[in-house]
Amino acid sequence: PVQGKNGNKQGMSSLHFLLMHFLPQKIQYDIVSLLKFNALPVPLSIVTCVSNPTMYQENIQSRLGRYPFIELIAVENTDNRYSAAQALNSGLSLARHDLVFCCHQDVVFHDRFWQRFFKLLALLPPRWGVLGCAGKTTIDYPVQPGCTFGPQGDMSWGLPRWIDRYTGRAQTIDDFLLIIRKSSGLRFDEALPHFHFYGADLCLAALKKGLLNFGLNLPVTHLSSTGADGFSKAKTAYYANWAQLKGKWL
Repeated sequence: PVQGKNGNKQGMSSLHFLLMHFLPQKIQYDIVSLLKFNALPVPLSIVTCVSNPTMYQENIQSRLGRYPFIELIAVENTDNRYSAAQALNSGLSLARHDLVFCCHQDVVFHDRFWQRFFKLLALLPPRWGVLGCAGKTTIDYPVQPGCTFGPQGDMSWGLPRWIDRYTGRAQTIDDFLLIIRKSSGLRFDEALPHFHFYGADLCLAALKKGLLNFGLNLPVTHLSSTGADGFSKAKTAYYANWAQLKGKWL
């Protein structure tokens, strides 16, 4: 836009008009920041297996539902009729966009998440397979690729400070946020029941295709509160899935 003598902006673009008149101020800021850093947003779909509608509303729908480039797909699973793999594949089949986020209902995307994500996305090689925020390598480095905050604001994974351009190669990515391209052909293995290791399996399938997986340094909180008691209740299914994963890949 051109600044006129009277202080009014002339030649206002249609994008600027949209930002100023139809979108909340925070979303205006995020999109203007993306444009400023030449990190243009790409239309994307976010698929979530929803067992707790209130949690989904608070963490995902209320925060992300008004972004114009985001399609939200909630797969209702309050009665646990689906495994994680089944639910996410169902959502993937409905996704209208190639870029798909598969995330838990207890994930919080913080301010400037999209600015950082699209900047890092532009730096990745074309043959990336699975992206996320908590990567694991085959070597036990002191710091694993990616960055995640826990429910109390503590850093539960990754770097001790933000580094804007940081990405790291990973073998597998934690299930709470898995980012893929629908066109890659990657899908979750529905032979894996329950809610464990479906992400690790997806990552190994990507590597088998010759694709690369990356942990990204992004401002995300995973409000996981399973704890020892929760794991004790789920450990039978956990170890059963682990045995199945080992039998498939080892």
